[in-house]
Amino acid sequence: MMAKRRLNHPEGLSSYTTRLTAYGDRLVPPICLLCYSAPDSGHGLCSHCQSILSINRNPCPVCALPHHGPLPCRRCRENPPPYRAIVAPFVYAKPMSQLIRDLKFQHRLELIRPLAKLWLEALAPMAEYPMRLIPVPMDRRSLRERGFNPAVEIARVIGRNLNIATDVKRVVKVRRTPPQSTLSAKQRARIRSGVFQPIAPTTERLIAVVDDVVTSTETARTVAGCLCTDNNTSVVVWAIARTP
Repeated sequence: MMAKRRLNHPEGLSSYTTRLTAYGDRLVPPICLLCYSAPDSGHGLCSHCQSILSINRNPCPVCALPHHGPLPCRRCRENPPPYRAIVAPFVYAKPMSQLIRDLKFQHRLELIRPLAKLWLEALAPMAEYPMRLIPVPMDRRSLRERGFNPAVEIARVIGRNLNIATDVKRVVKVRRTPPQSTLSAKQRARIRSGVFQPIAPTTERLIAVVDDVVTSTETARTVAGCLCTDNNTSVVVWAIARTP
């Protein structure tokens, strides 16, 4: 008898949720993921709920900090990051923050595809496409406890739509860290040393690191630093939302 595939296996979750969502849509008409009315778009939100999402306006062109453009913000000028730019179309504020928290902590896997499609709808026509997508990894214990990595699943949906490969083995997280929300900016900067390690050398000209939310940029800086070992490689960061 064929063994059942575990849902928390990193290679199996995306295809499983895609099939499950398609099957569910045939049984029950889709509803808006926020107000539960009938959606009138292809990403799971009605037009009203989409209109109240906080757009990241006039961001810093480097770190995407809202309302700090059009020139780089002070931090990016004084301490330039290893990545070229962060691309995050939404501000991490309600209701977007609630959608992302529900995905991560309430295991609402049906939000993976809509969040990725919102990113695609907002930025895919304007973004420079990389040669590879590298999701921000989780440590093994956290991955076992949560059962999935949101960054991996979002990256795979974006990658399938843009025909870009997703590499989940290029960088690993070797040490567990406290949740970002419990740390100050200085604490986040201190604990990042030695947390991520590259597994293979980078040969691509342009790589995108994918995450759900960018907060202090310390994670983005550390992962990008792991990948920028070759002077010919540039890194951009693709995220759904940026904290203000």
